[in-house]
Amino acid sequence: MFHKDTLRLIKNTFNRFLSLLLIVLIGVAFMMGLLSTRRIMEYNVDRYADEMDLQDIQLYSSYGFDDKDVRALEKLEYVQSVFPSRLVDCYSENDKYGVAVTRAEEVERNVDRFELSEGRMPENAREILILDNGSMSTSYDIGEKLHLYLEEEDISEKLKNTDFTIVGKVRTPAYMSKTLGTGTMKNLDLSIVIYLPNENFISEYYTTVYLTFAGAKDYESFEQDYKDYIAEQKAELEVFTKDQQEVLKASILKEYEDKITDGEKELAEKKAEAEEEFKKAEEELENANIQIIAGEEVRPANDPLAGHFPVVVVACGDEAGQGMGRIVKNGMEQEVHRVVEVDVPAAVKVARRIADGILFRSVQEIHHQPACVIGVYASVAVEIAG
Repeated sequence: MFHKDTLRLIKNTFNRFLSLLLIVLIGVAFMMGLLSTRRIMEYNVDRYADEMDLQDIQLYSSYGFDDKDVRALEKLEYVQSVFPSRLVDCYSENDKYGVAVTRAEEVERNVDRFELSEGRMPENAREILILDNGSMSTSYDIGEKLHLYLEEEDISEKLKNTDFTIVGKVRTPAYMSKTLGTGTMKNLDLSIVIYLPNENFISEYYTTVYLTFAGAKDYESFEQDYKDYIAEQKAELEVFTKDQQEVLKASILKEYEDKITDGEKELAEKKAEAEEEFKKAEEELENANIQIIAGEEVRPANDPLAGHFPVVVVACGDEAGQGMGRIVKNGMEQEVHRVVEVDVPAAVKVARRIADGILFRSVQEIHHQPACVIGVYASVAVEIAG
């Protein structure tokens, strides 16, 4: 009886029944769509990230990373892929858009890969790709020029080239948001991201290392299981990286200590060379003084005019000069007209210069003090006090 009444009611109000049925169906379908949208979006994002090998974790270090660190990371069982990056944050200048805060990264990579959305890949070191994710980077056209520079540093110490041409645009899961993040340069927000051929980067050390973990693709990125798995691997990685950084720190310190040692050695060598040059210059100056002292007044022993010139005594100090004066006066019975006081080395040089070829005399006692008359050359006597 109930079913007959229900069917009769539907038949008599069919249009109303159909309207209510359609409203319910549409409402259910809409709700099902809303409930499944998140799941579908997460699935697609996770699949896209897996295809492009999106990083599972980033490693930063104030000391940087070297090739030994990279090889050590590659040997870890739970690490699948390692990408050491030498990114450079700088300014870029363009005729159309002016100055922009820019991040320059490497083109060749096995983590955080990208796909071309327009243009082509670089064919030489001066061709680059630019990020195409709806941010300011998207405004740049293929064929436009960019000049990279730094305000307080010389960018040529980090990059071999500074002028580039855009030849392609790319999309990557590493930059899915229009907000590109904060750069390392004065904490400024990034405006554009570009990809340079790896040969442009000069530094031997890597600023960042991107990792993917073995087995991470078996989990969905938005599920708690994935987060727990990454946290577990991160804990093991922190222990390893701490030990590895101590090794790198010691290596860097040794490198700079060696440079300091080499610098000190070079400084000592340069100092010795400078002292030698100074000594030579001093000797040349002394020789010039000797020529001035003896050159005009010295005459060969056989010069008939030798005895008619004033007697000049080159001596070491007042006492030596006075003693020599007496020797010259008593021995040669000549008056000393001038005593030139010099130090011992200079006296030796004068002696060698003016006594060349003259018979040397023996040691004599002058006021009970030993003295050596090195020689008499014309009217000049030279003595070194003992």
